[in-house]
Amino acid sequence: ILLSGGVNLRGSGWASIATDVHEEVPLPQALVQSNDLGQSAVAAAIDGDLEQARGLAELSAQAMLGPLTNAPLQGMKRVGQPQVGQPQVKVSRPVSPSTARAQAELAGLIMREVDGMRAGTISRQSGSATLERIQGAYRAIAAAPAGGAAIDIRSVAAGHQSMGSPKANPRAGVVSPRLVAVPTVGLARLGSPAGESGRKSAEDPVVIRLWTPFMISMTEVTQKQFRDVMGTSPWSGRPRVRMGDDFPATWVTWHDAVAFCDKLTVQLRSAGDLPENERFRLPTEAEWEVACRGGSLFAFCYGDDASRLGKYAWFQGNAQQAGEPFAHLAGTKLPNSWGLFDMHGNVLEWCADWYDGSYAGGVNPTGPSTGSRRVCRGGSWGHAASDCRSASRFALPPDERSEFVGFRVVRAARE
Repeated sequence: ILLSGGVNLRGSGWASIATDVHEEVPLPQALVQSNDLGQSAVAAAIDGDLEQARGLAELSAQAMLGPLTNAPLQGMKRVGQPQVGQPQVKVSRPVSPSTARAQAELAGLIMREVDGMRAGTISRQSGSATLERIQGAYRAIAAAPAGGAAIDIRSVAAGHQSMGSPKANPRAGVVSPRLVAVPTVGLARLGSPAGESGRKSAEDPVVIRLWTPFMISMTEVTQKQFRDVMGTSPWSGRPRVRMGDDFPATWVTWHDAVAFCDKLTVQLRSAGDLPENERFRLPTEAEWEVACRGGSLFAFCYGDDASRLGKYAWFQGNAQQAGEPFAHLAGTKLPNSWGLFDMHGNVLEWCADWYDGSYAGGVNPTGPSTGSRRVCRGGSWGHAASDCRSASRFALPPDERSEFVGFRVVRAARE
């Protein structure tokens, strides 16, 4: 998918940040800072200093994310831009939003490689090869003319793919959420180790086998997406809600979420945009946690330090306690290493499973066959940091409505 500036953003987890902003935005200093930090992050990772590389990549992403999310058409909250030393790359031209998004995505790819190398799921040889491609992409952006750099994010990512921008059918008004393809992980560990701060007994670790490939939406389902599919707005007139197309759909029951998936499946299939052998549904609890972790075995997708959570999540500390007691715009915090936004915080997310006091094990687990409460995961804007960990488990009656609860969808093969 080619956006303004000629940058190919198919596969970009950052594509949602400034969608629909087509005019050029003057970001020369931000681009310089981001490019310089990104190249420094690559160098640190190749040298084996993965912790330093992770921090530099985060700063590189924020240098782009701040100005992009301050664009007037978006109305998103600005993220502070880091102050760095004298840049090494000279840029003195306006920068198209697509070029800026591509550079922000490169920082996300660095984080993915670094997290995988730290966890042992990506070999040093494979990680270094991807990092060298990222380095080349940074140089291409720095040397590009005013029209923008022609960067193919998919070739840089070497297999890390997503469904790109939403596909709309103007006749039927059908919109497919942006989806990220989750790698076939095989063996995966769910739960938390005994020493993890904030852990509960329901999080005792279990090793599962997850063989079925699936795609999961980049963000929680938004108000516009829900309204377009269902024709209703359950959050309308409810307390602690900000109205707007890109805010998460809240005050939805588990039954509402399932109905959304079923109706979206029918609509997209009728429009010819979904094969007969695929459907939309809620993620299983196992799929949700694997996607949340993004290859990480730490308390959060980025590590164990709860003081850094505000970069990735809207939670009690920067929402409710900051005088903003509501779900915030989707996709305005940093994503995890697989390009998924708001897996920690913002809103609790319904899962398909009935809740049990311990994880289901085995192959492609789906939880108990009956129960009284459905699983919710991720924490919300009203939860403490410890309740937003990757392993934190919650459950609610399926007919419960709350300002804290929303959902995201999975696209997978029909059973």
